[in-house]
Amino acid sequence: MNLGGNNFTGVIPKEIGHLKALLSLNLSSNKLTGVIPHSICKLINIQVLDLSGSHLTDGIPSELNNLHYLSAFNVSNNDLEGPIPIIGQLSTFTSSSFVGNPRLCCSMLAHQCGSTEEIFTTKSGRRSSAVTSIFAGDGWRMGCRRGPIPFHGGAGGRRLGGRRRRMGPRGLKR
Repeated sequence: MNLGGNNFTGVIPKEIGHLKALLSLNLSSNKLTGVIPHSICKLINIQVLDLSGSHLTDGIPSELNNLHYLSAFNVSNNDLEGPIPIIGQLSTFTSSSFVGNPRLCCSMLAHQCGSTEEIFTTKSGRRSSAVTSIFAGDGWRMGCRRGPIPFHGGAGGRRLGGRRRRMGPRGLKR
């Protein structure tokens, strides 16, 4: 479904998740605002998702990593923020899918996340950034795809599930 370049305004409706058979969704170059609805993650057959060139805010839903058929993805040139959740399918996309979001962070972007950076919402509803040990203490690492090889935060061992796994060159498990 190509709805790009129509100057649509408003939010992406949560009902978009009901279009289960949808293979392609292009909402690029509109004037959309608000968040990427979590219901978009229910489009389990989607292969192309282009939400670039609008004014989308907040973070990228980590559930997008479960869209296993997604082969083209673009959220560039929005107002997204926080770390890019790249534990699954989103790790297959290069920086061009994410550029133009000044508050989005990742090792391949101009704004790099610290391995312990966490974005949260305060009780007053304002977004804040704080440094905690949640990622480093539990063995999580932030990384992003650099060309054909995923970046995994180093070649050393990574603590997972109480045992130490050795990582080979470029962060690949040996």
